[in-house]
Amino acid sequence: MSNKVQGFAKPSDCDRVWKAVEEGFQKVIDEAGLDLELRRHRGKYGPTYFKVEIEFAVRGDGRVYNADTDAYEQLATAFGLKKEWLWQEFIDVGCGERYTVVGLRPKTPKYPVLVRRAYDNGTFRFPADRVARSFEGTGSLN
Repeated sequence: MSNKVQGFAKPSDCDRVWKAVEEGFQKVIDEAGLDLELRRHRGKYGPTYFKVEIEFAVRGDGRVYNADTDAYEQLATAFGLKKEWLWQEFIDVGCGERYTVVGLRPKTPKYPVLVRRAYDNGTFRFPADRVARSFEGTGSLN
C-alpha cells in the first residue's frame, strides 16, 4: 500500500496532509517566535484538492497580535467600544461567564467582537453592545 496521497475524496483524506502541514511549520514558528493559525475551509475540497488558509502572527506578552487585534485597535470606537478593553477580562451580562476581548472582525457587524472564554479558551463572536454593557455594568476584572 502506497503512503502517497491519492486524492481528497472525503474529509479524512485531508486530515493526514493537514497534520503534516502543522508539523512542518512547527520548527519555523518556534524559532521565529510566531503564532500559526491554519484554517480549513469546510466543504472546500474535491477529488484532487483541499483549501487551507495560513496566517502567521507575532506573539508578545503571551498574546497573539494579528489582523483581528489590529482591527480592534483601529476601529473599536466606531463600534462603541473602548480601545483599552482589548485583552481585558469581563463578566458577560448574558450568561455570567468570564471572557477576554481578543479582537474585532468589522465585516461581521452583527457579531464583530472576538472574545475568548476563560475556562476553556474557546473563541466566540459577540455583539459590540453586549460587550460594552458587560464592561459598563460589571466592569473589567483586570
